[in-house]
Amino acid sequence: MDMTANDITVVQFTDSELLDLPNHVDSLLKSNGHFKDDGVLLFNMCEKSGGGTSLLDLLNKYSVDLQEVKKVNPICLPKCDDFYGHITIGHNDLNVEEKSEALALFLNPLSYSVSPENCCLSVLNGLGSEELLNHFFLKELRANSETPPQYQRPSNVTTLKQRATRTRNKRIKFEEAFRSLPSDKSRCAKLLEELRSSHKKNEKDSVVFCTCWKCVYSESVLKVTEDGETVEDPVATAKYYQGKGFFYANGIEVGADNVNMISGSFSLSFLNVLSLTSHLDHFYPGVNSPFLYFGGPHSFFPVHVEDLSLFSINFLHHGHPKLWVIIPPTSVAKLHFFLSREFTSPTQGSCHNLLRHKYHLPTPNWLKRNGIPFKVVIQRQGQGVVVTPNAAHFGFNLGYNIAEAANFGTVSWIPYGIVSTTCTCLLHQAHPDLELLVQTFQPDMLSAYRNQRIPCVDNDPNFYKSIVCNTIWKEACDEGCDATATLQDESLQRGGAAQVEAPVMYLIKCPKKPSKRKLIMCSLCDTTYEGGHKKRLLDHMKSVHPQPSADEKELMQKSLLEMFPERIPKMVKKECKKCGKPVARSMKAHQSSSACIKGDP
Repeated sequence: MDMTANDITVVQFTDSELLDLPNHVDSLLKSNGHFKDDGVLLFNMCEKSGGGTSLLDLLNKYSVDLQEVKKVNPICLPKCDDFYGHITIGHNDLNVEEKSEALALFLNPLSYSVSPENCCLSVLNGLGSEELLNHFFLKELRANSETPPQYQRPSNVTTLKQRATRTRNKRIKFEEAFRSLPSDKSRCAKLLEELRSSHKKNEKDSVVFCTCWKCVYSESVLKVTEDGETVEDPVATAKYYQGKGFFYANGIEVGADNVNMISGSFSLSFLNVLSLTSHLDHFYPGVNSPFLYFGGPHSFFPVHVEDLSLFSINFLHHGHPKLWVIIPPTSVAKLHFFLSREFTSPTQGSCHNLLRHKYHLPTPNWLKRNGIPFKVVIQRQGQGVVVTPNAAHFGFNLGYNIAEAANFGTVSWIPYGIVSTTCTCLLHQAHPDLELLVQTFQPDMLSAYRNQRIPCVDNDPNFYKSIVCNTIWKEACDEGCDATATLQDESLQRGGAAQVEAPVMYLIKCPKKPSKRKLIMCSLCDTTYEGGHKKRLLDHMKSVHPQPSADEKELMQKSLLEMFPERIPKMVKKECKKCGKPVARSMKAHQSSSACIKGDP
């Protein structure tokens, strides 16, 4: 029986429906309009299905894995107040007392008892989900956020001038190194190597950073050793962010010996057999197998889409609720466009899937300001959430809880898997070969997959709008036209169901040539813009630095003159008294030439 609560589809699942979960989800997509448009489904277990794995059994099973509890720190980006990044501090670099205190809470069964005394639950039960979002993003997240050390503003002007010059020179070297790198390797990692090799050997015990603050390498602190080598220093990294952040034991792989039942006869591990991902060429943890997540109060997960654009299912075994923010698949291209426009960099400017980085954490205010629709889902104990392909999602935990998540694929997912855009910056992601899977279940799309083209899909009108993003969307947004309408019209004209051999267009790959557009940089915060337009820099200074001091004004004016020198005014033309013609060159030379026609005496 289906019902809709707060415009989110809620379904009761039985064991028989769970055992046929991929086909059951496909049928729900065809029959339920809310599920298809929103990209999210909330399900409950029927009482007759029986209970799942108990809390004590879960804590006993994973007590050893919980020793590797991590700490997630929100990063306040200097460019935008309504947007955050994050850095994760590993268990080996945590403070001993802090780590032991967190483990004691994670392994205590009383921590998972849902109590209204919890701050998040009090806000949710008393004021609703809207105030809960404000409580987390405007209060808790902002109080625990930290500006990266390399972007903290110096106090005196002399240091500011020296730092601006030093950063500008370093950025030039950094971009030159970027352009010389092979395109098939991890750019940020290679750029980090270039930064290490170019660092001065005689600067002992100094700290340097990756100049690209848009990625996770930005917060990796590097330290020069006594031998003159520059190495990553996780202890120094943890030192900067110690005392703030939230605990989260995430990404614990569920093995064959630790199967967790969500009902009397079903486990998420069974999806290995039921899902089309069982036909992949290799085993990919987290794709072919489920992961377990131990969440702490206010711990969060950044915005992302699933690997290979697969379906995802998340079941909350025990503990406090989990809040989800879901961006529907038809708006994910718009989300990616604003991400790439507002947070571009030399290292990630050519990446076609920033949503695979799992680094950005937008606020609802940022989504509203950019016109990106979203749905809020409150998942409680014993409930599951199913997210459709290319539905971006992020959220946070309201307290201690234990959730299990897995990916699965259906026949309707195959077109999304064909056009799923791989991230070119991170090599650890899954890049399987789907040829055998497409040939078996969707043979009409095999040619499109082999030629890296967008297949024609007649039974899913939202498919073209749900492609994550590539340069087509950016060009369309810059020109102010409807990319999805153009894409769909061209598919009907060129392709069609009977002509899959000539589909819409090729999937756009990373450009091999570097951008030749001029880079301009703010002298106060080192924010870089591509395009060379003076108005863009002036708008940035007006919004980010509205009340600069006298010394900062002087520095801003000098930097503007350096980047945009005043043009020499054109020479004023004078009228020749003999012939009456306007002359810009020497009057004597003009009158002595044949161009001067002398008038009557």
